[in-house]
Amino acid sequence: LFCILNIVIKLYQVMLIKLIVHNHRHLVVPVLCLECVTEPVREVVGRAEQTSNSTVSKPNSPASDESSGKHHPAKRLKVNYPFPVHADETEFPKEQQPAANGPHASSETVKSETTVLSMKSPSGCSLQDSNASNTMENFRLQETAVQADEGLCYENGDIEMKDSKLSSVDQTSLVASLTTRKKRGGSILYPLTAEELRDHMRSLGQHIFPNKAITEEDQSGLPDQNTCNLCGMERLLFEPPPRFCALCFKVINSTGSYYVPVENGSDKTSICAKCHHHVSNAKAKYERRSNYAETDAESEWWVACDKCKAWQHQICALFNPKVMEEGVEYTCAKCLLKEKDSGDIDLLESSAVLGALELPRTKLSNHIEQRLSVRLEHERLQRARASGKSVEEVPEVEGLTVRVVSSAARVLQVLPCFRDFFKQGNYPGEFPYKSKAILLFQKNEGVDVCLFAMYVQEYGSASPSPNQRHVYLAYIDSVKYFRPEIKSASGEALRTFVYHEILIGYLDYCKKQGFVSCSIWACPSTKRDDYVLYCHPTAQKMPRSDKLRSWYQNLIKKAVREGVVVERNTLYDFFLQPTSECKAVISAACLPYCENDFWPGEAEKLLEKKDDDTSQKNDIQAGRALRVAKRDDRKGNPEDILLVHKLGEKMRTMKEDFIMLCLQQFCKHCHQPILSGKSWMCTCCKNFHLCDQCHAEELSAPQKNRHPAATKQKHAFQRIEEEPLPETDDGDPTMESKYFDSRTDFLKHCQDNQYQFDTLRRAKHSTMMILYNLHDSACSACHRAMDQRFAWRCLVCAGCKFCDSCYKQDGENLHIHKLKQADNQQLLPNYTLQCCGKIVTEL
Repeated sequence: LFCILNIVIKLYQVMLIKLIVHNHRHLVVPVLCLECVTEPVREVVGRAEQTSNSTVSKPNSPASDESSGKHHPAKRLKVNYPFPVHADETEFPKEQQPAANGPHASSETVKSETTVLSMKSPSGCSLQDSNASNTMENFRLQETAVQADEGLCYENGDIEMKDSKLSSVDQTSLVASLTTRKKRGGSILYPLTAEELRDHMRSLGQHIFPNKAITEEDQSGLPDQNTCNLCGMERLLFEPPPRFCALCFKVINSTGSYYVPVENGSDKTSICAKCHHHVSNAKAKYERRSNYAETDAESEWWVACDKCKAWQHQICALFNPKVMEEGVEYTCAKCLLKEKDSGDIDLLESSAVLGALELPRTKLSNHIEQRLSVRLEHERLQRARASGKSVEEVPEVEGLTVRVVSSAARVLQVLPCFRDFFKQGNYPGEFPYKSKAILLFQKNEGVDVCLFAMYVQEYGSASPSPNQRHVYLAYIDSVKYFRPEIKSASGEALRTFVYHEILIGYLDYCKKQGFVSCSIWACPSTKRDDYVLYCHPTAQKMPRSDKLRSWYQNLIKKAVREGVVVERNTLYDFFLQPTSECKAVISAACLPYCENDFWPGEAEKLLEKKDDDTSQKNDIQAGRALRVAKRDDRKGNPEDILLVHKLGEKMRTMKEDFIMLCLQQFCKHCHQPILSGKSWMCTCCKNFHLCDQCHAEELSAPQKNRHPAATKQKHAFQRIEEEPLPETDDGDPTMESKYFDSRTDFLKHCQDNQYQFDTLRRAKHSTMMILYNLHDSACSACHRAMDQRFAWRCLVCAGCKFCDSCYKQDGENLHIHKLKQADNQQLLPNYTLQCCGKIVTEL
């Protein structure tokens, strides 16, 4: 009887073991003893501890399998983070890991591969290796079953379990529960809902290759480690940063040929093929190269899930390696979705992620955001009326956030030739101004995406003339990811309506703060020459000059209808060729002198060539210009009149590109803004105002010279009194940032770190890193730039930190979570690299 029972028990054990191996599940066999149960648990816990610290890699060129021709991710690089590492000081090494089957595979590489769970290695081992690992697991389970047979207790012919075996089940579940109660971090996907996760994963393949089928598993039933298990793609390359010719400063064709100096090993200087013949006879020798789109391109980085051990692109996973801490594990989107569907999401604690909504608010951002919300509600009502539907049936715009991310005090130095030209007229040598960067974010599939960016220069009331109370709209840029992609009630794209309202809201805010004018240079960017956001989508066409002018004209028409802009003009007509009513001195010193504007650079070039222009043709042009000025009864220096004439010749053919907007009323005689609020308005002419001084001169002038000068019938004036203009300082705090204070610094920062916007998946990841840098570069309390070395960091919120002065002022009451002082210089991880056969350690 005992023999029969023993045979039945062994058959029962074999059936359970086969079921375990087939389904790859961790099941507790009730007939196993305590030692046999706890030993596999210790092994699993040990492996979890080894791989819990966010095994990430950033390969330049992933290891390849020569037999199959596929590209594989490089071997995982373990990085230990005691605290979130500062973005400015963390640089992941660019390494090239040797393939596991290559001739240079070291013993350490082979040893590290054996510690990974039984699945295909990311360094390119074959399917046979995986089957061999499964065979070893079968043998291990069978051996465990034989040992478990020795722990059976026979009493009165019945099989019973010991008390220790009953407690082993509870102990196993307790250990498993404790091992899963770790902090989750590294990605911003954790707060998303299950539907948002599905939308995010569904959109990944569509924005790479829509017809590419995502292969989740191979024939062995295991995840395919050669491809990303989120998008289904293998090795993906970033767009290389553009190379500019050192002579003509134009973008070199990325697939064409170019030349670099032989002695320059860094390849920073490049010359296009068209300009190469100018330097072909020079002493320096140049080497011909081609197709830098492949040689300069960098591969996307990889990360492995700590739960399923599958590999994904960091961009697909929206993974940020700079916020990983010690003891924090990363869970991929697929595993997270399974947890959400099963309702087991509360086992792991997720660190708080700061997004666009948590960026500091300002009076300017609140004004634009509130005005935009009201205008969108009104526009939605108009769409509902036009379509004959209710408001609820018409799609609305959701998830918009407007923030001022930089507000830095700057000083513009006047170029030397222009300053010396007007030194007798007491022309200022510098203009203080405030540079501001404004960004628009929208939630797309639950994730913030930066859609719109603009840089402005505000020359306040403290700035000297001619820049006093002037605003210069320096750069505007956008990417085509706005949702929903529908038309507004007026027939234009809804995204155009939103961008127009942001600009009108900004001009309206400047008007209320006491600014009097705004100038715009409508200059479209060239191909692959980005203004603010790096690497635009290929489907987004860059507008031509006429299209961009039309875009601005539609914007100005709306602003004029709403009373934000009182008059629209051009710089050429307003300053260089004014009407006959203007009695002001025509001078180049009257134009607003703004940084990176067109005419200051052209004026400097003209003044530099002034001494060289001795030809007879130039003398004839100068004489003609002086005769025209004398005929028009212009007052001023002849050299200044000649400079104005030459600037007019440069700007006349494209004068519509230089827009001049009057936010307040200007006197038509002296061309000065009316700051006191007291003016005289013509009862017949539209927008014809005179200041008190010019009106007094008008009354004392002869009848024939009064307004209007072209007719005998003269117009009457009416007294207008308004509130005087306030000071331009709105009281918003100064927000300085290392990367966002300058448009060129921000663009270079994006190029160096591959923050691209050519696809939606990359735009999500780039926005995530931009938001991390914004939260990490300033104090979360006072929003001021602080010492990048010392900070008080939150142990819960990722990227939330405070300066030492705020902590001394408020102490523990500064934040709802516990704070810990951290020295960023001591938090940098140690990377061990293998270079030229030597082991190199970097801090």
